This record gives sequence, C-alpha cells and structure tokens, in this order.
Amino acid sequence: MKVDISDILKVNGASLDVDREEVLKGFDELEDDFVIDMPVKLKCRFTNMGDIVKMDGRLKVDYLVKCSRCLKDVRSSLEVDLEEEFAREGQIEDEDCYVYSDKVVLLDKVLKDNIILNLPTRHMCRVDCKGLCPKCGAELNTKRCSCNEEEMDPRMEALKNFFNK
Repeated sequence: MKVDISDILKVNGASLDVDREEVLKGFDELEDDFVIDMPVKLKCRFTNMGDIVKMDGRLKVDYLVKCSRCLKDVRSSLEVDLEEEFAREGQIEDEDCYVYSDKVVLLDKVLKDNIILNLPTRHMCRVDCKGLCPKCGAELNTKRCSCNEEEMDPRMEALKNFFNK
C-alpha cells in the first residue's frame, strides 16, 4: 500500500487523510496459524511535523484462524489504533521510526508489524468449547468419547490406596 505524501512535505503542519482498503500479501510466516484473506481497512492521517511525518489512525482486518481447543475454523477481526513516525530515508537513524523515500510512504511493513503484534495468542470458537479428547481425538462439543476419564497419573500409582488403610 503506497501513499504519496508530496503535498504535505511542502508545509510544516500540513496533513493528509487516507481511507483505503487493500489486500496485503506476504503473511507467509503466519499461514499455519492465521489466514488473512480479506482486505485491510485503513483510515489514518499523515501530518508533516518538520523532520518526521506522523501517522495516526486505525486499521481493521478480518482473518481466519483455528480454535485453540477443537481446531474448527473461526473467523475473527482485529482493530488496531496506529501511531507511527516516518523519517526521510537516511535522515534519522532511529529504530523506532519507519522511513519513506521519493515522497512516498510504503505502508505494507507498518501494517503487517501492527497486525502481527496485536493478534491474540488464543482463539476459541465459543466460550464453553470443550475441545478434543486428548486420547482418541474426538470433538467433545458434538459427541462423547468412551475413553476412561479416571485414568491415574502413573507417578501417583503408589499412593492410590494410601487413604484406604
């Protein structure tokens, strides 16, 4: 996603409003856990602050993920408030600041970074999801399995009859 900021670079304090929707590519590292197949919605404002260009806004993205307990597909969405700074390439060597060149801001890395950092670590298809049986793999939300639930931890076997004396 590219944004031409040439108009606001001419005057300190000038701003540019952006409202875009675009599919981002390059989430290969997340493909086993998250599938981002819907457009990312971005609404933000770029402001020329002199040496840097500040971006404030919000992004929204819908994605597909597996339930952490039963492994069913779950569609979820993420909304993130954005506050980022951009410096002209070679001007400032600050690791907390993104760079722009040729009066164009490339937002793909910024958006990906913010999405990845804000994705929840666990998702559930529903609050009371029972998950899968650890022995037979049956999906416990839809059926009961015939596995013995009372199996004792083998390390505790010696204490089994301790209170029966």
